[in-house]
Amino acid sequence: MKSIAIALCLWLVGFAASAAKTPPTTVDVPDASDVWISPTEPGWGVSVNQQKDVLFLTMFVYAPTGLPTWYVGSNTVFAGKSGASAIYRGPLFTTAGSPHTAAWNPGTFRMRQVGTVTFTLTSATTATISYTSDGVGVSKSLVRQTWRLNNLDGQYIGAVAGTYSKCANSVLNGFTLEYATIAVDQNGANFQMNLENSEGRGSCSYAGTYSQAGRVGSVTGSFTCTGNVSGTFTASEVEGDATGFLARLEERSNSCNYSGRVGGVRATQ
Repeated sequence: MKSIAIALCLWLVGFAASAAKTPPTTVDVPDASDVWISPTEPGWGVSVNQQKDVLFLTMFVYAPTGLPTWYVGSNTVFAGKSGASAIYRGPLFTTAGSPHTAAWNPGTFRMRQVGTVTFTLTSATTATISYTSDGVGVSKSLVRQTWRLNNLDGQYIGAVAGTYSKCANSVLNGFTLEYATIAVDQNGANFQMNLENSEGRGSCSYAGTYSQAGRVGSVTGSFTCTGNVSGTFTASEVEGDATGFLARLEERSNSCNYSGRVGGVRATQ
């Protein structure tokens, strides 16, 4: 990232001039896909699967009789943002069909709209849901359900892309893309990450505390870079699997502030 080589000003100014570009315009909100729960209500939850700007909600709840039931919001569509929150709205249905112990009979399938649902992603790890079912309104606060930590250990080949601001050298402000190798060492809550510019121009080391909410993690800590650059960082929406690693990255240093993304493909088997 640019802070990797802040000490190498002549190279960096030239690199910024060649690499800077206008970042693409996107709906910049976290992916909501996960199992979401109301922490004080064991056995209640909603499974969210997101494709582009549409959520498929499957709610596992209880009927007035106390028996388990489910509702489906199969077309819960992005309706805009309110501040930092992303809002999705759509119809809510109940379904019925053949018993799971019997052969499926398409003629038994029924789907009835019981109301509407609004799913609001208030942060990367928190949400609210409001829905109506046959005239009865329900609202709950939700968090992602966590049952196992991701393992982010590995070597990656990737890039850091984002915007620098409040730099001591104002020429360095703006959007920049830089290719880098990334090494992540995670042991439970202990997280370390090393970034090295792919052209050997400098490196940064990060150390912090890792925590996880559902499928996404976060890290807070401090970092140091070549050229006596140091500061604090927050990595959010951290994800990793057999194919790669990615995160949002915010930095505050003695040279620049940074807001962007870091990620790469796994370079080890």
